[in-house]
Amino acid sequence: MTVGGKRLKISLLLAAVILLGAVGYVGFRLFSPSETTHTESRNARVPYSRPPSVVVPAVVPGWQSVAGRDGSYAYDVPPDWTPKPETMRNWQADGRGPVLRLARPAFHGKGYCESDRDRPRGGTGVATSKAPDASVKIATELAKHVYGNAKLEIEPSQETQIPFEHGKTRTGVITMIEVTPEPGECEPAKAYVGAISIASGENGNPKCAVMAVYSDDTVSREQALQILKSYRWVPPSNRTTTVPPR
Repeated sequence: MTVGGKRLKISLLLAAVILLGAVGYVGFRLFSPSETTHTESRNARVPYSRPPSVVVPAVVPGWQSVAGRDGSYAYDVPPDWTPKPETMRNWQADGRGPVLRLARPAFHGKGYCESDRDRPRGGTGVATSKAPDASVKIATELAKHVYGNAKLEIEPSQETQIPFEHGKTRTGVITMIEVTPEPGECEPAKAYVGAISIASGENGNPKCAVMAVYSDDTVSREQALQILKSYRWVPPSNRTTTVPPR
């Protein structure tokens, strides 16, 4: 690899790390704006060790949680899904839509497609959006990126109340889409895509935290909706920090 190629690879990796942290931070700000973060000095030469992670309990019986970096928010997925919170799912801008990135993802059904072993049956993740109809925007973009030129039946959005700190609540807006992909190898007969958006609650801040889910018909509409409705603020008393061994 040339020096220029190495620099490009390092720059892209650094950009992904910064973005991953930024999405986690925005989610942190939206759910718990009164807390602060701690930044350690990187000048000292010390052996690399994985950073501490925060574990929170699931609220859906029998499911597993996927928590934000600081544990201030989480969502639940079924037990046969695989959380990959330290990675990011990226779709580049193309004819299907603009750049879309989902942080703190989970996946299920990887390896089912003979011609594309990395393709999962479904996935989840979090993003941010300034769009007034953020749940519709993210769900629609996600459906187009995953399923291409498919028929989309967008359901009317519905509101749900999400418990927040100090006994307050915030309004979440849920959008579900029934997708009928065009026939093709590994394409399902039916799929479901959904998103829930939560406004920052801060005056003058148009950003919304958005959690999205997509899956073929191995996941029902009701189960996809249950994943969305599990997106929540987590009280500090329910966050446990674990330190991996060196």
